[in-house]
Amino acid sequence: MPAGPTPKKLYRFQSPKQKVSLRSDNTKITRLTKVKRPELTTSPASNSNLTAVQSESPSPFQTETPPTTLSSGVQVLSKEHDIASIRPSKEADCTELDATIAGMHAAEKLLHQRHAAIKPQPNIGKKIKPLGAIIKKSSPKASSPKARVPLSLSSPIHRRQQPETANEACASFQRRQLIKNLAFNAANGCPNAIADMDQINAHFTLRSRLPETTIPDLILEFGGVQIRASQLVTTDHNWIARFNALTNNSELVESRRMSPEDHETIALQLFPEERSHILKPEYFEIFVTGLGEEGTLTQAEAKAIGRLGVTVEEFEQGGHFTGPSKYARGHRHNPTELVIFEIPKQASRGLASFSPRPSMLQGRDLYYHLRILIEAAVYDQKFWKGYFFANARSKLGEFYEAYNVSQEGWPLPANLTEYKRPWTSREIRLLQRGQLLCDLLKKYETAEMTDFGIIRAVRGTYVQIPAQPFFSVEALESFLYHRIADSGLAVSRIPEILALHPENDAVFANPVLRNYVVDSLNERAENYEKEEEQRLSEIETSYTTFETVRKAQMTPWERIKVSFKKVFGKKEVVVPFDPFSPEHEVEGQQQ
Repeated sequence: MPAGPTPKKLYRFQSPKQKVSLRSDNTKITRLTKVKRPELTTSPASNSNLTAVQSESPSPFQTETPPTTLSSGVQVLSKEHDIASIRPSKEADCTELDATIAGMHAAEKLLHQRHAAIKPQPNIGKKIKPLGAIIKKSSPKASSPKARVPLSLSSPIHRRQQPETANEACASFQRRQLIKNLAFNAANGCPNAIADMDQINAHFTLRSRLPETTIPDLILEFGGVQIRASQLVTTDHNWIARFNALTNNSELVESRRMSPEDHETIALQLFPEERSHILKPEYFEIFVTGLGEEGTLTQAEAKAIGRLGVTVEEFEQGGHFTGPSKYARGHRHNPTELVIFEIPKQASRGLASFSPRPSMLQGRDLYYHLRILIEAAVYDQKFWKGYFFANARSKLGEFYEAYNVSQEGWPLPANLTEYKRPWTSREIRLLQRGQLLCDLLKKYETAEMTDFGIIRAVRGTYVQIPAQPFFSVEALESFLYHRIADSGLAVSRIPEILALHPENDAVFANPVLRNYVVDSLNERAENYEKEEEQRLSEIETSYTTFETVRKAQMTPWERIKVSFKKVFGKKEVVVPFDPFSPEHEVEGQQQ
Protein backbone atom coordinates (compact mmCIF):
# COMPACT_ATOMS: atom_id res chain seq x y z
CA MET A 1 0.00 0.00 0.00
CA PRO A 2 1.43 3.35 -0.85
CA ALA A 3 1.84 5.72 2.00
CA GLY A 4 -0.95 8.31 2.36
CA PRO A 5 -0.33 12.06 2.17
CA THR A 6 0.90 13.88 5.24
CA PRO A 7 -1.92 15.92 6.84
CA LYS A 8 -1.51 19.70 6.35
CA LYS A 9 -0.77 21.56 9.58
CA LEU A 10 -2.52 24.84 10.42
CA TYR A 11 -0.29 27.86 10.88
CA ARG A 12 -0.79 29.51 14.25
CA PHE A 13 0.55 32.98 15.00
CA GLN A 14 2.71 33.15 18.09
CA SER A 15 3.23 36.49 19.81
CA PRO A 16 6.65 37.38 21.24
CA LYS A 17 5.35 36.64 24.75
CA GLN A 18 4.26 33.13 23.70
CA LYS A 19 7.65 32.52 22.12
CA VAL A 20 9.38 33.60 25.30
CA SER A 21 7.19 31.20 27.30
CA LEU A 22 8.17 28.38 24.95
CA ARG A 23 11.82 29.17 25.63
CA SER A 24 11.23 28.88 29.36
CA ASP A 25 9.68 25.43 28.98
CA ASN A 26 11.67 22.31 29.90
CA THR A 27 11.44 20.95 26.38
CA LYS A 28 14.90 20.49 24.92
CA ILE A 29 15.32 21.63 21.35
CA THR A 30 18.33 20.45 19.43
CA ARG A 31 20.23 23.10 17.49
CA LEU A 32 19.88 22.78 13.77
CA THR A 33 22.80 21.65 11.71
CA LYS A 34 23.60 22.08 8.12
CA VAL A 35 21.77 19.39 6.09
CA LYS A 36 21.28 18.68 2.50
CA ARG A 37 18.30 20.23 0.79
CA PRO A 38 16.10 17.65 -0.98
CA GLU A 39 15.32 18.17 -4.62
CA LEU A 40 12.53 16.54 -6.56
CA THR A 41 13.42 15.13 -9.99
CA THR A 42 11.22 13.26 -12.43
CA SER A 43 12.31 9.82 -13.65
CA PRO A 44 12.41 9.44 -17.43
CA ALA A 45 10.84 6.00 -17.16
CA SER A 46 7.53 7.19 -15.84
CA ASN A 47 5.99 10.64 -15.75
CA SER A 48 3.57 9.70 -12.95
CA ASN A 49 6.16 8.69 -10.30
CA LEU A 50 8.43 11.27 -8.65
CA THR A 51 11.71 10.40 -6.91
CA ALA A 52 13.24 12.67 -4.27
CA VAL A 53 16.94 13.11 -4.80
CA GLN A 54 18.89 14.88 -2.11
CA SER A 55 21.70 17.18 -3.05
CA GLU A 56 23.80 19.76 -1.21
CA SER A 57 22.19 23.17 -0.75
CA PRO A 58 23.79 26.42 0.27
CA SER A 59 20.92 27.09 2.77
CA PRO A 60 22.05 26.65 6.40
CA PHE A 61 18.69 25.23 7.45
CA GLN A 62 16.93 22.05 6.46
CA THR A 63 13.65 22.67 4.75
CA GLU A 64 10.80 20.47 3.66
CA THR A 65 9.27 20.44 0.21
CA PRO A 66 5.63 19.40 0.33
CA PRO A 67 4.53 16.64 -2.06
CA THR A 68 3.05 17.75 -5.34
CA THR A 69 1.37 14.48 -6.31
CA LEU A 70 0.05 11.40 -4.57
CA SER A 71 2.91 8.98 -5.24
CA SER A 72 4.76 6.35 -3.23
CA GLY A 73 8.10 7.60 -4.47
CA VAL A 74 8.05 10.74 -2.25
CA GLN A 75 10.22 10.47 0.84
CA VAL A 76 8.54 12.01 3.93
CA LEU A 77 10.82 13.63 6.47
CA SER A 78 10.70 12.67 10.09
CA LYS A 79 8.63 14.48 12.75
CA GLU A 80 11.69 15.79 14.56
CA HIS A 81 13.02 17.42 11.41
CA ASP A 82 9.60 18.96 10.72
CA ILE A 83 9.35 20.64 14.16
CA ALA A 84 12.92 21.83 14.05
CA SER A 85 12.42 23.39 10.63
CA ILE A 86 9.33 25.37 11.72
CA ARG A 87 10.72 26.90 14.94
CA PRO A 88 13.14 29.81 14.54
CA SER A 89 16.41 30.05 16.33
CA LYS A 90 17.03 31.80 19.66
CA GLU A 91 18.82 34.70 17.98
CA ALA A 92 15.87 35.30 15.63
CA ASP A 93 13.46 35.38 18.58
CA CYS A 94 15.55 37.97 20.41
CA THR A 95 15.80 40.16 17.32
CA GLU A 96 12.03 40.13 16.76
CA LEU A 97 11.31 40.79 20.44
CA ASP A 98 13.68 43.77 20.53
CA ALA A 99 12.09 45.23 17.39
CA THR A 100 8.60 44.89 18.92
CA ILE A 101 9.66 46.57 22.18
CA ALA A 102 11.38 49.39 20.27
CA GLY A 103 8.20 49.96 18.25
CA MET A 104 6.14 50.16 21.44
CA HIS A 105 8.56 52.72 22.90
CA ALA A 106 8.38 54.79 19.71
CA ALA A 107 4.56 54.73 19.77
CA GLU A 108 4.53 55.76 23.44
CA LYS A 109 6.93 58.64 22.73
CA LEU A 110 4.77 59.82 19.81
CA LEU A 111 1.68 59.70 22.04
CA HIS A 112 3.40 61.88 24.65
CA GLN A 113 4.42 64.38 21.99
CA ARG A 114 0.87 64.56 20.66
CA HIS A 115 -0.64 65.38 24.06
CA ALA A 116 2.12 67.77 25.09
CA ALA A 117 1.34 71.53 25.10
CA ILE A 118 2.73 73.27 22.06
CA LYS A 119 4.31 76.57 23.09
CA PRO A 120 5.34 79.36 20.68
CA GLN A 121 9.05 79.42 20.06
CA PRO A 122 10.88 82.76 20.02
CA ASN A 123 12.00 84.10 16.70
CA ILE A 124 15.77 84.12 16.99
CA GLY A 125 16.34 84.96 13.35
CA LYS A 126 17.95 88.33 12.77
CA LYS A 127 16.38 90.43 10.05
CA ILE A 128 18.92 92.01 7.71
CA LYS A 129 17.96 94.40 4.96
CA PRO A 130 19.16 93.44 1.47
CA LEU A 131 21.38 96.52 1.24
CA GLY A 132 22.73 95.96 4.72
CA ALA A 133 23.52 92.34 3.92
CA ILE A 134 25.74 93.52 1.06
CA ILE A 135 27.49 96.42 2.80
CA LYS A 136 27.84 95.01 6.30
CA LYS A 137 31.01 92.96 6.76
CA SER A 138 30.80 89.85 8.86
CA SER A 139 33.06 89.89 11.92
CA PRO A 140 34.26 86.73 13.70
CA LYS A 141 33.79 88.51 17.04
CA ALA A 142 30.15 89.28 16.38
CA SER A 143 27.88 88.12 19.16
CA SER A 144 25.12 85.62 18.62
CA PRO A 145 21.67 87.07 17.83
CA LYS A 146 19.41 87.73 20.80
CA ALA A 147 16.11 85.93 21.16
CA ARG A 148 13.12 88.10 20.31
CA VAL A 149 9.40 87.68 20.71
CA PRO A 150 7.62 87.13 17.37
CA LEU A 151 6.00 90.26 15.97
CA SER A 152 2.73 88.39 15.46
CA LEU A 153 2.23 87.99 19.20
CA SER A 154 0.24 90.69 20.97
CA SER A 155 1.35 92.49 24.10
CA PRO A 156 1.07 90.54 27.38
CA ILE A 157 -1.57 92.94 28.70
CA HIS A 158 -4.09 92.31 25.93
CA ARG A 159 -3.03 88.76 25.07
CA ARG A 160 -5.66 86.08 25.40
CA GLN A 161 -4.85 83.82 28.33
CA GLN A 162 -5.60 80.28 27.25
CA PRO A 163 -6.03 77.77 30.11
CA GLU A 164 -3.99 74.60 29.90
CA THR A 165 -6.57 72.17 31.30
CA ALA A 166 -10.31 71.71 31.04
CA ASN A 167 -10.82 72.52 34.73
CA GLU A 168 -8.97 75.80 34.37
CA ALA A 169 -11.03 76.66 31.30
CA CYS A 170 -14.28 76.02 33.17
CA ALA A 171 -13.08 78.04 36.17
CA SER A 172 -12.05 80.97 33.94
CA PHE A 173 -15.40 80.95 32.14
CA GLN A 174 -17.26 80.86 35.45
CA ARG A 175 -15.17 83.73 36.83
CA ARG A 176 -15.73 85.92 33.74
CA GLN A 177 -19.47 85.25 33.82
CA LEU A 178 -19.72 86.09 37.53
CA ILE A 179 -17.76 89.35 37.18
CA LYS A 180 -19.90 90.37 34.21
CA ASN A 181 -23.15 89.65 36.10
CA LEU A 182 -21.78 91.49 39.13
CA ALA A 183 -21.05 94.59 37.03
CA PHE A 184 -24.50 94.50 35.39
CA ASN A 185 -26.25 94.15 38.76
CA ALA A 186 -24.21 96.99 40.23
CA ALA A 187 -25.03 99.20 37.23
CA ASN A 188 -28.73 98.45 37.74
CA GLY A 189 -28.53 99.57 41.39
CA CYS A 190 -28.24 96.31 43.37
CA PRO A 191 -26.89 97.27 46.86
CA ASN A 192 -24.99 94.01 47.41
CA ALA A 193 -23.34 94.21 43.99
CA ILE A 194 -22.39 97.85 44.57
CA ALA A 195 -20.84 96.91 47.93
CA ASP A 196 -18.79 94.14 46.28
CA MET A 197 -17.62 96.53 43.57
CA ASP A 198 -16.59 99.10 46.18
CA GLN A 199 -14.66 96.39 48.00
CA ILE A 200 -12.82 95.41 44.80
CA ASN A 201 -12.00 99.05 44.01
CA ALA A 202 -10.71 99.64 47.54
CA HIS A 203 -8.49 96.56 47.31
CA PHE A 204 -6.88 97.56 44.02
CA THR A 205 -6.50 101.18 45.16
CA LEU A 206 -4.66 99.97 48.25
CA ARG A 207 -2.46 97.69 46.19
CA SER A 208 -1.47 100.57 43.93
CA ARG A 209 -0.35 102.64 46.92
CA LEU A 210 1.33 99.98 49.05
CA PRO A 211 3.60 97.03 48.20
CA GLU A 212 1.75 93.91 47.15
CA THR A 213 3.45 91.77 49.79
CA THR A 214 1.82 93.65 52.67
CA ILE A 215 -1.76 93.28 51.38
CA PRO A 216 -3.61 89.95 51.56
CA ASP A 217 -5.47 88.75 48.51
CA LEU A 218 -9.15 89.65 48.34
CA ILE A 219 -11.53 86.67 48.16
CA LEU A 220 -15.11 87.12 46.99
CA GLU A 221 -17.75 84.41 47.24
CA PHE A 222 -20.76 84.14 44.92
CA GLY A 223 -23.10 81.24 45.54
CA GLY A 224 -20.37 79.02 46.94
CA VAL A 225 -17.86 79.97 44.22
CA GLN A 226 -14.78 81.81 45.45
CA ILE A 227 -12.96 84.32 43.27
CA ARG A 228 -9.60 85.83 44.14
CA ALA A 229 -8.71 89.34 43.11
CA SER A 230 -5.33 88.12 41.86
CA GLN A 231 -7.11 85.85 39.32
CA LEU A 232 -8.84 88.73 37.53
CA VAL A 233 -7.61 89.32 33.97
CA THR A 234 -8.03 92.15 31.47
CA THR A 235 -11.64 91.35 30.55
CA ASP A 236 -12.63 91.32 34.23
CA HIS A 237 -10.91 94.65 34.89
CA ASN A 238 -12.76 96.13 31.90
CA TRP A 239 -16.12 95.35 33.51
CA ILE A 240 -14.96 96.95 36.76
CA ALA A 241 -13.75 100.04 34.86
CA ARG A 242 -17.11 100.28 33.05
CA PHE A 243 -18.95 100.37 36.36
CA ASN A 244 -16.56 103.03 37.69
CA ALA A 245 -17.08 105.17 34.57
CA LEU A 246 -20.86 104.87 34.93
CA THR A 247 -20.65 105.92 38.59
CA ASN A 248 -18.52 108.95 37.70
CA ASN A 249 -20.98 109.99 34.99
CA SER A 250 -23.88 109.70 37.44
CA GLU A 251 -22.16 112.22 39.70
CA LEU A 252 -21.71 114.56 36.73
CA VAL A 253 -25.42 114.32 35.95
CA GLU A 254 -26.32 115.13 39.56
CA SER A 255 -24.10 118.22 39.48
CA ARG A 256 -25.66 119.32 36.15
CA ARG A 257 -22.35 119.07 34.29
CA MET A 258 -23.53 116.28 31.98
CA SER A 259 -26.89 115.98 30.30
CA PRO A 260 -29.01 112.90 31.06
CA GLU A 261 -29.11 112.08 27.33
CA ASP A 262 -25.32 111.85 27.10
CA HIS A 263 -25.22 109.74 30.25
CA GLU A 264 -27.82 107.36 28.83
CA THR A 265 -25.89 107.03 25.56
CA ILE A 266 -22.70 106.07 27.40
CA ALA A 267 -24.58 103.64 29.65
CA LEU A 268 -26.03 101.81 26.63
CA GLN A 269 -22.54 101.34 25.19
CA LEU A 270 -20.95 100.15 28.42
CA PHE A 271 -23.84 97.89 29.48
CA PRO A 272 -25.90 97.09 26.37
CA GLU A 273 -29.05 95.05 26.79
CA GLU A 274 -29.66 94.39 23.09
CA ARG A 275 -27.39 93.98 20.11
CA SER A 276 -29.09 96.87 18.30
CA HIS A 277 -27.96 99.29 21.03
CA ILE A 278 -24.27 98.80 20.21
CA LEU A 279 -22.70 101.51 18.08
CA LYS A 280 -19.75 101.05 15.79
CA PRO A 281 -16.46 101.79 17.58
CA GLU A 282 -15.73 104.85 15.43
CA TYR A 283 -19.14 106.39 16.20
CA PHE A 284 -18.69 105.90 19.94
CA GLU A 285 -15.17 107.33 19.84
CA ILE A 286 -16.45 110.45 18.03
CA PHE A 287 -19.19 110.85 20.65
CA VAL A 288 -16.93 110.69 23.73
CA THR A 289 -14.25 112.80 22.01
CA GLY A 290 -16.84 115.56 21.58
CA LEU A 291 -17.65 115.40 25.30
CA GLY A 292 -13.95 115.71 26.06
CA GLU A 293 -13.56 118.76 23.81
CA GLU A 294 -16.64 120.37 25.31
CA GLY A 295 -15.25 119.97 28.84
CA THR A 296 -17.89 117.60 30.15
CA LEU A 297 -15.20 114.93 30.48
CA THR A 298 -11.46 115.25 30.61
CA GLN A 299 -9.45 114.14 27.59
CA ALA A 300 -8.12 111.12 29.50
CA GLU A 301 -11.61 110.09 30.65
CA ALA A 302 -12.97 110.42 27.12
CA LYS A 303 -10.24 108.18 25.66
CA ALA A 304 -10.66 105.60 28.43
CA ILE A 305 -14.44 105.41 27.98
CA GLY A 306 -14.03 105.19 24.21
CA ARG A 307 -11.88 102.06 24.64
CA LEU A 308 -14.32 100.48 27.12
CA GLY A 309 -17.28 100.27 24.73
CA VAL A 310 -18.72 96.77 24.34
CA THR A 311 -18.28 95.41 20.83
CA VAL A 312 -20.63 93.10 18.97
CA GLU A 313 -18.08 90.30 19.31
CA GLU A 314 -17.98 90.61 23.10
CA PHE A 315 -21.77 90.89 23.36
CA GLU A 316 -22.35 87.72 21.33
CA GLN A 317 -19.67 85.61 23.03
CA GLY A 318 -20.59 86.63 26.57
CA GLY A 319 -18.50 84.77 29.14
CA HIS A 320 -16.51 83.04 26.40
CA PHE A 321 -14.97 86.38 25.36
CA THR A 322 -11.29 86.52 26.38
CA GLY A 323 -10.15 89.51 24.35
CA PRO A 324 -10.58 91.23 21.00
CA SER A 325 -9.70 89.22 17.93
CA LYS A 326 -6.52 90.00 16.02
CA TYR A 327 -8.31 91.82 13.20
CA ALA A 328 -11.19 93.33 15.21
CA ARG A 329 -10.49 96.85 13.88
CA GLY A 330 -7.89 96.03 11.25
CA HIS A 331 -10.29 96.77 8.38
CA ARG A 332 -10.10 100.50 9.22
CA HIS A 333 -6.36 100.60 8.60
CA ASN A 334 -5.85 97.66 6.25
CA PRO A 335 -4.08 98.99 3.14
CA THR A 336 -5.58 96.26 0.96
CA GLU A 337 -9.15 97.39 1.74
CA LEU A 338 -8.66 101.17 1.68
CA VAL A 339 -9.23 103.32 -1.40
CA ILE A 340 -8.05 106.88 -2.04
CA PHE A 341 -11.15 109.07 -2.07
CA GLU A 342 -12.17 110.83 -5.26
CA ILE A 343 -15.49 112.36 -6.31
CA PRO A 344 -16.46 111.23 -9.84
CA LYS A 345 -16.56 113.92 -12.49
CA GLN A 346 -19.50 112.42 -14.37
CA ALA A 347 -22.64 112.53 -12.26
CA SER A 348 -25.11 109.67 -12.01
CA ARG A 349 -28.26 110.66 -10.15
CA GLY A 350 -29.92 108.10 -7.95
CA LEU A 351 -31.10 107.40 -4.43
CA ALA A 352 -28.10 107.75 -2.12
CA SER A 353 -27.39 105.05 0.40
CA PHE A 354 -24.70 105.36 3.03
CA SER A 355 -23.33 101.84 3.07
CA PRO A 356 -19.55 101.41 3.51
CA ARG A 357 -19.19 100.62 -0.18
CA PRO A 358 -21.26 102.14 -2.99
CA SER A 359 -23.16 99.87 -5.32
CA MET A 360 -22.84 99.96 -9.06
CA LEU A 361 -25.62 102.56 -9.35
CA GLN A 362 -24.09 104.72 -6.61
CA GLY A 363 -20.58 104.64 -8.04
CA ARG A 364 -21.11 108.04 -9.70
CA ASP A 365 -23.59 109.58 -7.26
CA LEU A 366 -22.17 112.98 -6.32
CA TYR A 367 -24.30 113.37 -3.19
CA TYR A 368 -23.11 110.03 -1.82
CA HIS A 369 -19.43 110.88 -2.26
CA LEU A 370 -19.86 114.48 -1.10
CA ARG A 371 -21.57 113.29 2.08
CA ILE A 372 -18.67 110.93 2.85
CA LEU A 373 -16.14 113.73 2.27
CA ILE A 374 -18.01 116.15 4.55
CA GLU A 375 -18.39 113.55 7.31
CA ALA A 376 -14.65 112.86 7.24
CA ALA A 377 -13.88 116.60 7.24
CA VAL A 378 -16.15 117.79 10.05
CA TYR A 379 -15.52 114.75 12.30
CA ASP A 380 -11.76 114.84 11.61
CA GLN A 381 -11.36 111.27 10.33
CA LYS A 382 -8.46 109.90 8.29
CA PHE A 383 -10.10 106.52 7.62
CA TRP A 384 -13.81 106.67 6.94
CA LYS A 385 -16.18 104.20 5.27
CA GLY A 386 -13.48 102.36 3.38
CA TYR A 387 -11.65 105.46 2.14
CA PHE A 388 -8.43 107.17 3.14
CA PHE A 389 -8.36 110.97 3.49
CA ALA A 390 -5.00 112.71 3.68
CA ASN A 391 -6.65 116.09 4.39
CA ALA A 392 -10.43 116.05 4.06
CA ARG A 393 -10.91 119.71 5.07
CA SER A 394 -8.50 120.98 2.44
CA LYS A 395 -10.16 118.87 -0.24
CA LEU A 396 -13.60 120.13 0.75
CA GLY A 397 -12.32 123.72 0.68
CA GLU A 398 -11.11 123.26 -2.89
CA PHE A 399 -14.54 122.04 -4.02
CA TYR A 400 -16.26 124.96 -2.25
CA GLU A 401 -13.88 127.53 -3.72
CA ALA A 402 -14.35 126.13 -7.23
CA TYR A 403 -18.13 126.39 -6.76
CA ASN A 404 -17.92 130.01 -5.56
CA VAL A 405 -15.70 131.10 -8.44
CA SER A 406 -17.97 129.46 -11.00
CA GLN A 407 -21.04 131.11 -9.41
CA GLU A 408 -19.45 134.55 -9.73
CA GLY A 409 -18.87 133.98 -13.43
CA TRP A 410 -15.08 134.02 -13.32
CA PRO A 411 -12.99 131.43 -15.17
CA LEU A 412 -11.56 128.76 -12.93
CA PRO A 413 -7.81 128.80 -12.29
CA ALA A 414 -5.77 125.77 -13.25
CA ASN A 415 -5.58 124.43 -9.70
CA LEU A 416 -9.39 124.40 -9.33
CA THR A 417 -10.36 122.95 -12.70
CA GLU A 418 -10.45 119.35 -11.46
CA TYR A 419 -12.75 120.35 -8.56
CA LYS A 420 -15.61 121.63 -10.70
CA ARG A 421 -18.74 119.43 -10.54
CA PRO A 422 -22.33 119.82 -11.80
CA TRP A 423 -23.85 120.26 -8.34
CA THR A 424 -27.61 120.24 -7.72
CA SER A 425 -29.37 122.52 -5.22
CA ARG A 426 -29.42 119.70 -2.65
CA GLU A 427 -25.69 119.10 -3.05
CA ILE A 428 -24.95 122.84 -2.89
CA ARG A 429 -26.74 123.11 0.46
CA LEU A 430 -24.73 120.16 1.78
CA LEU A 431 -21.50 121.71 0.49
CA GLN A 432 -22.31 125.01 2.25
CA ARG A 433 -23.02 123.22 5.55
CA GLY A 434 -19.72 121.40 5.37
CA GLN A 435 -17.77 124.58 4.68
CA LEU A 436 -19.56 126.39 7.53
CA LEU A 437 -18.59 123.67 10.00
CA CYS A 438 -15.00 123.69 8.77
CA ASP A 439 -14.85 127.45 9.41
CA LEU A 440 -16.20 126.99 12.96
CA LEU A 441 -13.68 124.22 13.65
CA LYS A 442 -10.85 126.40 12.40
CA LYS A 443 -11.91 129.22 14.73
CA TYR A 444 -12.04 126.80 17.66
CA GLU A 445 -8.54 125.49 16.89
CA THR A 446 -7.18 129.05 16.73
CA ALA A 447 -8.89 129.89 20.07
CA GLU A 448 -11.26 132.43 18.50
CA MET A 449 -14.13 130.28 19.76
CA THR A 450 -14.08 128.76 23.23
CA ASP A 451 -17.36 126.84 23.42
CA PHE A 452 -17.11 123.52 21.60
CA GLY A 453 -20.69 122.70 22.60
CA ILE A 454 -21.98 125.07 19.90
CA ILE A 455 -19.92 123.29 17.23
CA ARG A 456 -21.06 119.91 18.53
CA ALA A 457 -24.73 120.88 18.35
CA VAL A 458 -24.49 122.40 14.85
CA ARG A 459 -22.35 119.54 13.55
CA GLY A 460 -24.69 116.83 14.84
CA THR A 461 -27.70 118.61 13.34
CA TYR A 462 -26.27 119.41 9.90
CA VAL A 463 -24.16 116.25 9.36
CA GLN A 464 -26.09 113.61 11.22
CA ILE A 465 -24.43 110.33 12.24
CA PRO A 466 -25.40 107.92 15.06
CA ALA A 467 -25.08 109.15 18.68
CA GLN A 468 -24.90 112.83 17.68
CA PRO A 469 -27.46 115.41 18.94
CA PHE A 470 -30.10 116.78 16.61
CA PHE A 471 -31.97 120.07 17.08
CA SER A 472 -34.93 121.48 15.24
CA VAL A 473 -34.79 125.05 13.91
CA GLU A 474 -36.46 126.55 16.98
CA ALA A 475 -34.46 124.44 19.45
CA LEU A 476 -31.16 125.22 17.73
CA GLU A 477 -31.94 128.96 17.68
CA SER A 478 -32.74 128.96 21.39
CA PHE A 479 -29.61 126.94 22.15
CA LEU A 480 -27.34 129.29 20.20
CA TYR A 481 -28.68 132.46 21.82
CA HIS A 482 -28.30 130.94 25.30
CA ARG A 483 -24.71 129.76 24.70
CA ILE A 484 -23.36 132.62 22.59
CA ALA A 485 -22.34 134.79 25.55
CA ASP A 486 -18.53 134.64 26.01
CA SER A 487 -18.30 131.88 23.40
CA GLY A 488 -16.39 133.84 20.78
CA LEU A 489 -19.12 133.45 18.15
CA ALA A 490 -20.47 136.65 16.65
CA VAL A 491 -24.22 137.24 16.89
CA SER A 492 -24.33 138.15 13.20
CA ARG A 493 -23.40 134.55 12.28
CA ILE A 494 -26.45 133.01 13.94
CA PRO A 495 -28.82 133.84 11.01
CA GLU A 496 -26.27 132.38 8.60
CA ILE A 497 -26.11 129.17 10.64
CA LEU A 498 -29.88 128.83 10.98
CA ALA A 499 -30.45 129.50 7.28
CA LEU A 500 -28.57 126.29 6.41
CA HIS A 501 -30.74 124.08 8.62
CA PRO A 502 -32.01 120.99 6.71
CA GLU A 503 -35.60 121.92 7.54
CA ASN A 504 -35.18 125.11 5.49
CA ASP A 505 -34.13 123.34 2.29
CA ALA A 506 -37.63 123.35 0.81
CA VAL A 507 -38.24 126.96 1.90
CA PHE A 508 -35.03 128.26 0.33
CA ALA A 509 -35.97 126.72 -3.01
CA ASN A 510 -38.58 129.50 -3.31
CA PRO A 511 -36.94 132.97 -3.62
CA VAL A 512 -39.89 134.79 -1.99
CA LEU A 513 -39.98 132.52 1.05
CA ARG A 514 -36.21 132.59 1.24
CA ASN A 515 -36.11 136.38 1.58
CA TYR A 516 -38.85 136.28 4.20
CA VAL A 517 -37.00 133.70 6.35
CA VAL A 518 -33.67 135.54 6.06
CA ASP A 519 -35.27 138.86 7.06
CA SER A 520 -36.94 137.33 10.11
CA LEU A 521 -33.68 135.68 11.23
CA ASN A 522 -31.76 138.95 10.88
CA GLU A 523 -34.45 140.86 12.78
CA ARG A 524 -34.28 138.46 15.75
CA ALA A 525 -30.49 138.74 15.78
CA GLU A 526 -30.68 142.55 15.87
CA ASN A 527 -33.21 142.46 18.71
CA TYR A 528 -30.93 140.14 20.67
CA GLU A 529 -27.97 142.49 20.20
CA LYS A 530 -30.01 145.43 21.49
CA GLU A 531 -31.21 143.48 24.51
CA GLU A 532 -27.68 142.27 25.23
CA GLU A 533 -26.26 145.80 25.07
CA GLN A 534 -28.97 147.04 27.42
CA ARG A 535 -28.29 144.20 29.87
CA LEU A 536 -24.54 144.85 29.90
CA SER A 537 -25.07 148.59 30.42
CA GLU A 538 -27.34 147.90 33.39
CA ILE A 539 -24.73 145.62 34.91
CA GLU A 540 -22.02 148.27 34.46
CA THR A 541 -24.25 150.94 36.03
CA SER A 542 -25.03 148.75 39.01
CA TYR A 543 -21.34 147.98 39.58
CA THR A 544 -20.36 151.65 39.35
CA THR A 545 -23.09 152.65 41.81
CA PHE A 546 -21.98 149.96 44.25
CA GLU A 547 -18.33 151.08 44.15
CA THR A 548 -19.34 154.73 44.68
CA VAL A 549 -21.46 153.93 47.72
CA ARG A 550 -18.78 151.63 49.20
CA LYS A 551 -16.04 154.26 48.88
CA ALA A 552 -18.31 156.94 50.36
CA GLN A 553 -18.75 154.84 53.50
CA MET A 554 -14.97 154.27 53.94
CA THR A 555 -12.72 156.31 56.19
CA PRO A 556 -9.56 157.88 54.70
CA TRP A 557 -7.38 155.21 56.34
CA GLU A 558 -9.52 152.38 54.85
CA ARG A 559 -9.21 153.94 51.41
CA ILE A 560 -5.38 153.99 51.75
CA LYS A 561 -5.38 150.32 52.82
CA VAL A 562 -7.54 149.33 49.84
CA SER A 563 -5.27 151.22 47.43
CA PHE A 564 -2.10 149.56 48.81
CA LYS A 565 -3.78 146.16 48.71
CA LYS A 566 -4.64 146.60 45.04
CA VAL A 567 -1.07 147.52 44.15
CA PHE A 568 1.01 145.21 46.38
CA GLY A 569 -1.44 142.57 47.54
CA LYS A 570 -2.18 139.16 46.05
CA LYS A 571 -4.76 138.97 43.36
CA GLU A 572 -8.01 137.50 44.63
CA VAL A 573 -9.39 134.53 42.75
CA VAL A 574 -13.17 134.43 42.79
CA VAL A 575 -14.48 130.88 42.63
CA PRO A 576 -17.83 130.67 40.84
CA PHE A 577 -20.76 129.64 42.97
CA ASP A 578 -21.74 125.98 42.68
CA PRO A 579 -25.24 125.37 44.06
CA PHE A 580 -24.72 121.59 43.91
CA SER A 581 -21.58 121.59 46.05
CA PRO A 582 -21.79 119.54 49.30
CA GLU A 583 -20.84 122.68 51.24
CA HIS A 584 -24.22 124.25 50.45
CA GLU A 585 -26.38 121.31 51.45
CA VAL A 586 -29.13 121.85 54.00
CA GLU A 587 -28.39 120.48 57.47
CA GLY A 588 -31.50 118.32 57.39
CA GLN A 589 -30.39 116.71 54.14
CA GLN A 590 -26.88 116.03 55.49
CA GLN A 591 -28.30 114.10 58.44
